[in-house]
Amino acid sequence: MTRQGFSILVCSDPELIKDRVADLLQGSDFAARMFWGDEELSARYWQTLTVPSMMGPPNAVILRRAQDQPDEFWSRLEPLLAMARPSVWPMFCFEGEWKSGKPNVAKSVTKGKYWAVAQKRGWIWEHPGLSRANIGQELDRFAARHGIGLGPGVKKILAESLPLTTIALRNELEKIL
Repeated sequence: MTRQGFSILVCSDPELIKDRVADLLQGSDFAARMFWGDEELSARYWQTLTVPSMMGPPNAVILRRAQDQPDEFWSRLEPLLAMARPSVWPMFCFEGEWKSGKPNVAKSVTKGKYWAVAQKRGWIWEHPGLSRANIGQELDRFAARHGIGLGPGVKKILAESLPLTTIALRNELEKIL
C-alpha cells in the first residue's frame, strides 16, 4: 500500500478507528505517535508533526478525537498539510456521533483545502460504526480469525442480540470462545 500524504478517519466507534489506523500502518516502517484532541496539544505534538525524525523510524502522527480541536487549529494546520514530508504521516480521527446517517464534522474542517484534497485522493475513510445491518461482517471476521463456523441461525441470533460497539461486541465474542 502506498502511503497517503495524510489521512482523515471518520467513525463514531473508537475501536474501529484503532483498527483502521493499524491497517494503514501495517507493513510500513512508521512509528505511531498518538495524541488526543480532547486535551490541550503540547509543543511536542507540533514538533512531531513538523520536524522529521532524524533517528529512528518516520512518524505517523495520529490525532484521536480531532473533532474537539478549535477552528484555529485547522487553519494553523492547513499550510503544514500542503507540504510533502515523506517522514511524517498525519492522521486525524473524528470520533463524534453521526447525525442522520452522515458524519458530523465541523464546517471549519470540511471547508478547508486539505479536506477537498483528501476527498479527491481517497484519503478519507468513513464508517458509520456497527449497526444491525453490518454487524454480520464483524461476526464473519471474528469467525475467520478464530477458524470457527457460525451457522446461519447462530449468526442471526448473535447479530440481533450483541451490542453495537466494537469493543463490547468483541468482549462478548471472546466469552463465547
